[in-house]
Amino acid sequence: MSVLGSKPSRNGRGKAASGAAFYDLDGTLADLNLVHAALFVLTNLGEWHRRIGSIAGLAASAPRLFLAERKDRRLLNQVLFECLKGVSVDRLVELGQEYCDRVLIKHLYHSAIELVEANRKIGLEPVLVTGSPDFIVAPLCRELEIRYFAANRLIISHARATGRLAPPIMAADEKAHWCASFATQHNFDLRKCWGYADSHYDLPFLVALGHPVAVNPDRKLRAAAMSRQWPILRFDKSTDDESDEASGAAILELPGRSADGAS
Repeated sequence: MSVLGSKPSRNGRGKAASGAAFYDLDGTLADLNLVHAALFVLTNLGEWHRRIGSIAGLAASAPRLFLAERKDRRLLNQVLFECLKGVSVDRLVELGQEYCDRVLIKHLYHSAIELVEANRKIGLEPVLVTGSPDFIVAPLCRELEIRYFAANRLIISHARATGRLAPPIMAADEKAHWCASFATQHNFDLRKCWGYADSHYDLPFLVALGHPVAVNPDRKLRAAAMSRQWPILRFDKSTDDESDEASGAAILELPGRSADGAS
């Protein structure tokens, strides 16, 4: 899914973008994950009986979520979004905006947003490619003035979520395929595009791009990045929250290799 926003891109200030920088969201730009978003939605549904029933359903899915997280990120997305079955579209949009305003913005890594802006200034179009739901990603992109994103979408019937995801489910290979399609549509050379992600499930996505960067990588992605000589960035909310000059500092594990498009 791609969304064309109404605001003009700030990159190049009228100049055409020379390429794209694709960013994962959870764990990469923000220190949250999909479970946080699902719990926020479920605990803020209007009626108490619905909240209790939905949370109980999510709790009952815990063993499946655990196995899915270990084996298949696509399955994790499917299991997690089942708990939203029956929620109206209007309420999801409201909760998505509320989650963005009250929670997500506060959990963005300051250094990550600086990176997005630095890449934008040199002509790289920022694009979010994430397994988070579109009703959360859309308000975030409006806030960050990011015109394009790919996110998971719930199938809707009679103005209510069915609990099922519409294809393609944004995980693993599907992210790579979407980026390739996006690059073709915009005449970008993938070899000149950048990608940022935190999980080994994102390996197909990162491998597809000419400039992959591991951000706060899990053990498997870190090992892959080290073997491939990819830059590794570490963002830390604890330093973000400090007010001294070190605030928002990012750590690059491979000295001499650039982690942004300025190389």
